[in-house]
Amino acid sequence: MIMKHQIHSLLCLLLALTLLFSLAACAKKDEPAQTSPSSGQTAPEPAEDTTAPEDVAEPTPAPEPEETPDNAPDPFAVPPADGSVFMNDGMMLIVPNEYSSLVLVSQGNPAFEADDMFTVRELASVEAGEKVHPGEDWGDGVLVGIGRISEQEVHMLLCGYLNNERPFARDANGDYYVAYYPSDVRLMREDMENLIGTPDLEQWSALNDWAATVPEEFIKNNPGLEPWDPGNSEIDMYLARIAYAGDQTEYTFIHDFQELPHGAADATYAEQMLLNADFNQCSNYDTPDGEYDVLYFPQEEVRLYFYKGGDYVAIDYGDYQALYRITAPAEGYCRDTLAEWADALEG
Repeated sequence: MIMKHQIHSLLCLLLALTLLFSLAACAKKDEPAQTSPSSGQTAPEPAEDTTAPEDVAEPTPAPEPEETPDNAPDPFAVPPADGSVFMNDGMMLIVPNEYSSLVLVSQGNPAFEADDMFTVRELASVEAGEKVHPGEDWGDGVLVGIGRISEQEVHMLLCGYLNNERPFARDANGDYYVAYYPSDVRLMREDMENLIGTPDLEQWSALNDWAATVPEEFIKNNPGLEPWDPGNSEIDMYLARIAYAGDQTEYTFIHDFQELPHGAADATYAEQMLLNADFNQCSNYDTPDGEYDVLYFPQEEVRLYFYKGGDYVAIDYGDYQALYRITAPAEGYCRDTLAEWADALEG
């Protein structure tokens, strides 16, 4: 017979087991679903939120950098400016620091007809001129001017005497650059009689020495300019008249003692000698013997004797002569050019 206390113990045991099984079932129910390697099924993904956020801009891709041609000039490829920089129509003039407070830089000046870019003047002379002749501009203190002219203008310039003008550069647009220097001294002070040995005279001399370097420095400081200097001797002038103003110039080409007719070759070969040869005056004792070709200009009674036996040319004014040494890419350059010129006219 089961005793009463034994029944009570059995009921407690059954109650404890029931409670344990219930807790285990609840714990399993709360576990997340796991991927089953055997079934290949996965737990469902959370629902995607399709609500578009407000005021969200679409990202804009960065623009592609523009390619620069290899041969394009760099507009900033200039040396560091060691001085005051003056700009006009894209061109730069730099005045060194030691002179920047001593000069006045302006555009145009009555001293130079074609000066349309820069004119540099000594400030002290300008101020003295205003006191000596108030209200009148006599070009006091002018040191140098820089002008830009067309090809036609530079050709006509070369046909005359270049006393104070110096073509020195050209650009890709076909424009030419000319340095202008005054034909007389423009130094001005209120007391002009006592300048010898004074700081004023030393300053003026130093400024003129710097002004002589302006064309070379102008080329360095302005990308796109190339040196261009056809020369300014009278030999150059007469060759330019055949090359650029042949229809307005009377001349005769005499080769091997024969006068040759004019032709299209005249301008071509005259320009070749003008641009490729330099003519520097020298002693008449260097005059070579032998034959020569002649360019004769009857209006001025001027003859150019190009010697075949050496690189020399003499200019004969009738009452006196001057001899020039020829410097060219090759020995006998002018002699050979004149021979080709004659062949072209005779053929």
